[in-house]
Amino acid sequence: MNSFLNNNLELFKSRFPSLYPKLISHLSSFSMHLLPGLKLTKARNNELTAKYNGALLHSAYNPTNEAKKRARADSFSTAQTLVFYGFGLGYLPNICAGLYSKKNIVLIEPDPLWVLVAFSAMDWSPILAHTSCVFLLHAPQNTIIQILENFGLKDCSHILQPAQITHNSRYFQNIRELVKRNVQKQDINSATLDRFSHLWLRNLCRNIHSSLYKHAGICKFKNILKNKNLPAIILAAGPSLEKVLPYLSELKKRCIIICVDTALKACLRAGVQPDFIVLVDPQYWNARHLDRLSAPESILITESAAYPPVFRFKCKEIILCTSMFPLGQYIEKHTGTNGKLAAGGSVASSAWDFARYIGCSLIVTAGLDLGFPNKKTHIKGSTFEEHIIQTAHRLSNTETANTQILHNISTNVKKDYNGYQLATDTRMNLYAWWFESKVAQHTQVQTKTLTAESLAIPGISMCTIEEILQFKQTEQVAQSYLNSVPKETKQSRKNRKKLFNQALGEIHIALEELFNLITQAIELCNATLETFEKHRNVSVITQTLSKLDEIDVCIKKSKAAPLASLVFPSQKKLETIYKKAGIVYCDTENYAIACQHTVLKSKIMYKELAKTIKLHFSLLFSQVPSTQSDNRTMRMCSSKFTIM
Repeated sequence: MNSFLNNNLELFKSRFPSLYPKLISHLSSFSMHLLPGLKLTKARNNELTAKYNGALLHSAYNPTNEAKKRARADSFSTAQTLVFYGFGLGYLPNICAGLYSKKNIVLIEPDPLWVLVAFSAMDWSPILAHTSCVFLLHAPQNTIIQILENFGLKDCSHILQPAQITHNSRYFQNIRELVKRNVQKQDINSATLDRFSHLWLRNLCRNIHSSLYKHAGICKFKNILKNKNLPAIILAAGPSLEKVLPYLSELKKRCIIICVDTALKACLRAGVQPDFIVLVDPQYWNARHLDRLSAPESILITESAAYPPVFRFKCKEIILCTSMFPLGQYIEKHTGTNGKLAAGGSVASSAWDFARYIGCSLIVTAGLDLGFPNKKTHIKGSTFEEHIIQTAHRLSNTETANTQILHNISTNVKKDYNGYQLATDTRMNLYAWWFESKVAQHTQVQTKTLTAESLAIPGISMCTIEEILQFKQTEQVAQSYLNSVPKETKQSRKNRKKLFNQALGEIHIALEELFNLITQAIELCNATLETFEKHRNVSVITQTLSKLDEIDVCIKKSKAAPLASLVFPSQKKLETIYKKAGIVYCDTENYAIACQHTVLKSKIMYKELAKTIKLHFSLLFSQVPSTQSDNRTMRMCSSKFTIM
């Protein structure tokens, strides 16, 4: 081994002891001459450079200067995390490690031999001594995405040089595609939060005021059907479900039927009450899918933030999954976790995860079209279709309405299980990707589909109704398993009610403490800005920023901080608020102006945070905190909230 390789391996062993055995296991077979297509040569300045299949990995003149110029680009300096997809001999990541000591650096490489090549070529001590460096050596793609999500996908600069990934381009491109999909998912989630977060908070608070404490969690059904050889059928509301409905009564004799809210009306129309109904979307229109319906033999699975009328649905029982929202999660910490279901954007994803949760090893979907077969959007008789029929008139009939729906979305073309073209859209492609990734993750669960007209999802194969009908009739057996779950007692409800009140009492105190911190911060910002306008003293602002940092640490530690995150504006919305306030440009060369802008932005953020706390008080408690113009102190709430 050469001196570079020896030193780098020693540093790597010290820095990444768990990865070291994986890397060192390839050392016996390592030889730069045995990597096909790789050729190391000298650059004009006598530094080592490389070619792979004839393409230069680094400059043929001065690799170090090339890396320095690139490392100073805006995309590098503004990002919090630098992600390298391959790195050749390592010039660029090592230069970045020296320039950006406080940034996170992530290095992705599927082939340990290429790491050994890089370690043999140059000194890697800048990277291996970096305080926040992650080596993803031959790591699973889902693991890489999880790590990047923890760093914040939108705070990452993704550094990908085509010549440096050609030795395993498919692996790297798959990661980039996963990153792209996750960013799209985050954009959709952010836009959804901006639009509906206040509604969801109001729903949750109204449910807390009524009877939320009466409902147990899905955890009592966990693994109840494990090793029982009972398949589950997920009924989604795609147009293709129509072909399955005539066989539904026979299928129920052999399977657990889990129906999403949008398909319930069609299921009941076929004369079948599903074993479980899943409704986890808190929007108004999802509650409408239960209008004038009842299913006394079915169990409804819902979310604590569901639209309040959902909890008046006539069924066998209503049970809760773990809330997606901070307030619900806070309460569950006191009352006990209800049982978490994965959320992939579509209610069908939660239904699939529930089938896995209760222990079904075979999950069959029907109507999970994730597209528009024959240019149809939903199954006949669904709430969506009935709404279109009810609002139709001579100048805008149902066909016109359906055409407008398809025209107003960004459609693309994929393939169904028959290999035919299927119109779909970006949103449904994300749902399909969710199913693809979950099926790959949970290999112990087999997933099939009964509807060939649905979007073909890798990992989900076709099966026929005849195959399912070959299962033994187990309806009574299935019901005996479900009925074996102990019924909840009045005492357990009483205990949960007590825990609810304790949780709300803690929330009351935590919100008050957080509001006090925020009013201090706003007062400090106002005083500083006023002083700066009079005296233009920069030291006043720098002292204030230091004090605000201390307050921010206390805010982050507050138990109430996560509650405010639900209705706090997204970054995009904050930028709009800044713009309205006239904070649109900051002259970074003028330190005083830059500091002033920072204080102004901080003041706006604190005011928005104060609004969210007031909203929580107004919805949960009888009084809200206020700031007085003279001393800006908190008006303490005299009454405590109790569930009656």
